[in-house]
Order: sequence, then structure tokens, then C-alpha cells
Amino acid sequence: MLQRARNAESKSLLREIENALVLIENDKDKDYFLERFNEVFLKRQDSKILFTGERDLKSELLAYLKQFGYLRTANVWARNIPMDRELINALLGILQERLLAAGIQGVLEIHLQDREINSPHIQFVGIRCEEAEVIIAQTLVELKYELSMESALSKKDFMPYYEINSKARVRNLEDEIKYIKELKKRQEEEREERAEEEFLKIAKEAREYLKQIKTKRENLAQRMEQLSTNLTAYKQGLQSKKYRLKRLRRRIGKRLVKV
Repeated sequence: MLQRARNAESKSLLREIENALVLIENDKDKDYFLERFNEVFLKRQDSKILFTGERDLKSELLAYLKQFGYLRTANVWARNIPMDRELINALLGILQERLLAAGIQGVLEIHLQDREINSPHIQFVGIRCEEAEVIIAQTLVELKYELSMESALSKKDFMPYYEINSKARVRNLEDEIKYIKELKKRQEEEREERAEEEFLKIAKEAREYLKQIKTKRENLAQRMEQLSTNLTAYKQGLQSKKYRLKRLRRRIGKRLVKV
């Protein structure tokens, strides 16, 4: 989607200054702006500094770019952009090569969301925006960060983010990458914890099962021992009866002889 060029008052322009892609053909001028970007970024990090020079930098950058043509802003959807620093750097490298090869100059930033757009997108401010947004969209589709050119350039169902939540803070790219990494780490730790809990549960069940088997074996051994004792006692009793019967027969035999 094409919009009018950002101005020095824009909160969106250079919001991601530490990761902004400076598309300037003249190496000397490019190095100058990169140095200025770094100065503003460092001042932003110091809470004691009230005036970072950001507004002056924006004015200077826009004035410089206006020398080469009419400035506009292009926002291209990038809904499936990965929260991976290496992949993002690779994407920025490809876009830099393709846009400069086409003679397009400007500044490009990856925004996860802002007050105007509530989905991940790429913002380009510079000359020949119509061509720039097509190159950006084609690259995103090739890398499967968007489903199609139509979806990357579509304006359907557009709703300014401030209409959804007027108090919402915009998400910072570095913070989001950090958040995703921490989230993945927590998820991995949770998986490990669940696996450990499952292992302990299975181990406990196994111990209980073995304990039950041991108890059954002990009970069986006790019953066998009791049976053996009873059988021995029975045999002894039987032998005792046989012995008494034998003595009784002898007595009876002796008495019959006397008679």
C-alpha cells in the first residue's frame, strides 16, 4: 500500500533505526548517514539524554532523498516473517541488493506493528515506491513470508491499529526476537519438565508394580512354606498313627497267643 512520504515528525520513520536498511548509492553519503543513525541510536539508549537529534536526522535524510525524485511510503505485508535474526539479516541483504540494482534509493525498516498497521510489514520510504513495493513483495513471496503478491500488496480488511487499542505500544523488532527466543526456551524447558514428570511417573508405577510382584512372591513363598509345614505335620501325624496302629496290632496278637 502506498502512502505519502513520512516527515520529520513521523514516529514510524526510523523507529527501528538500529536495523534500518540505508539504500543510498553513494558510499560516502551512505557511511555518513549510517554514522548518524548510530549516534541517534546510542543517545536513545541513554535515558538521561532528552534530545537525541532524531528529528534533525529525519529532516536531513528526507531532504537528501528528495534530490533523486518524488518521495512516498510503501508498506508491504510480511505476515509470516520469522523471528530469527539470521533470517531477517538474510532478507535485508536480498532486498538491499535488489533495490539498489534497480536504482531505488531510500530507507527500509521491518515493523512488526505500529499505530497504523497491526500486522508485521516492511516500510520503505524513498523514491520510485511503486517499483520498490513490487520488488519487496516478490521477495517476500519467494521466501514464503507472504502467500502471494496479492496478499502482500492487499489493502483488504485494513484497520488502523489505534482503532483497536489506542493505548497499545508498538512492538520493537529486537524485543520481539528476544521474546520469541525466551518463549521457545520456556517451551523447551516445559517439555523437558513434562518429560521428566512422565519419566518419574512411569518409574514410580514400575516400582509399585515390582513391589506388588515382590509382595505376591513373598505371600506365595509364605503359603508354600506353610503348605510344606502342614504337609510335614500331616506326614508326621500319619506316621504316628501307623506306629500306634502297629503297636496295637502287636498287643492284640500277643493276647490272642496267650488265649
